[in-house]
Amino acid sequence: MFARERLRPRRWSKVPHDVCAAHSHAYRKVLCCLRGSLVFRLTETGEEIAPHPGDRLDIEPGTMHGPPPAPGGVTCIEAARG
Repeated sequence: MFARERLRPRRWSKVPHDVCAAHSHAYRKVLCCLRGSLVFRLTETGEEIAPHPGDRLDIEPGTMHGPPPAPGGVTCIEAARG
């Protein structure tokens, strides 16, 4: 998927219960969950999105988001679009 869309992905992992502060990006984040699961909280709307392995998530530029700790850990691959 990333190669087809000419995106250069990077891989990241979080250990169980790792904490990530809410943040935003100046670009669209394209994310694919590879292993485990997590819940992204969109802070403006309170919406929660829970990608599982194989799921894709696109987060628009400027959207405040932060995944709470993943109980079993998680590995994702993501890339910046524009």
